[in-house]
Amino acid sequence: MMSTHNVLPPRRRRRTQLACNPCRARKTGCDGRRPVCTLCSMKAMGDQCAYQERPSSSKTLTLSDVNNRLQSLEVKVRGDPHLRRNVGDTPLASGSSTVIPVLMEQSASHQSHDAAEETVYGPSSNISFLQEVIQLQDPEMDTTQSAQSSACPNERTMPDLLGFTEVQSPSLAHDVDLVSLPDRQLADTLFRCFWDFIHPVFPILHRPSIATMYGHLWEQSMPLTYRYKQTNDDVVFHAILNMVLALGCQRSDQIPSAQRNQFSDSFYRRSYRLVSIETLDFSSLQIVQLLLLRAIYLHYTTYADRCWNMVGVALRVAQGLGLHLEQTASSKNQLKREMRRRVWHNCVALDRYLPYYP
Repeated sequence: MMSTHNVLPPRRRRRTQLACNPCRARKTGCDGRRPVCTLCSMKAMGDQCAYQERPSSSKTLTLSDVNNRLQSLEVKVRGDPHLRRNVGDTPLASGSSTVIPVLMEQSASHQSHDAAEETVYGPSSNISFLQEVIQLQDPEMDTTQSAQSSACPNERTMPDLLGFTEVQSPSLAHDVDLVSLPDRQLADTLFRCFWDFIHPVFPILHRPSIATMYGHLWEQSMPLTYRYKQTNDDVVFHAILNMVLALGCQRSDQIPSAQRNQFSDSFYRRSYRLVSIETLDFSSLQIVQLLLLRAIYLHYTTYADRCWNMVGVALRVAQGLGLHLEQTASSKNQLKREMRRRVWHNCVALDRYLPYYP
């Protein structure tokens, strides 16, 4: 019997470092012979036997190399006076850079000085990109405020407020009919009808605030018809008030039914001449409220398409203000935070409600 010490282990097949393309496709063993391997030669496939040359191995970056490169970039950022204003003088943490987050935070939201409301622009917005470029080129330049606007945006008058100089005559600002009110008894009746019939279903406005501003109109010593100079808030408030009176007129029993449409349409036209969506140059929560009130008014008229389009404009302005984002209202007081939620709820409700209502 043969001794077990004389038995040799089986010889392992030598693995080639690079197989030819046909052998790799068939997943068969290739001896790597050049120019034609043994299997391809046996199968008469010498013309197809080719090798894929291994690409040159690139230098693998280690963690220390990445840290060194990052530190060199941070040194360049600190040395640039334009970038230093955006990044700040605080030391940067190793292994991370705050240059991109800072720019992203700046482009996530843009403060509109004219409307005193935060307009949300995404990081991919062209407006945000241009503002960053201008700010890097000249840090002293304020890109959010036009050179023609005054230091106090509320001091702007009606002619240049919403673009009336482009599509309307400047004398529109002095049209006293736009800011005049009916007699106190009729105005109070229409005002009360709105809160009794419209507000419980669509709580768009904050009743205490509107009631206080409405009461101040009757307490002023100077007649309202002589107050030609109007601010942003005044113009939007008068536009909202006209819509409140128009909706109240549609529900009032003290006005003959034959005259309701005529009276309510006159209030609607006043509101539309004060703030027109064709010349809407700024956005605010009050603008969204105004558009929603107009949509409700148009819903009870023969202008169904106008009603549907008005809700669409209100949704677009609301999304521009970030009303659909809960985090944008985290820093505001409770009243503003709740009003933003309420207005957005009414936007969604009207958008869902109108298509199914004849």
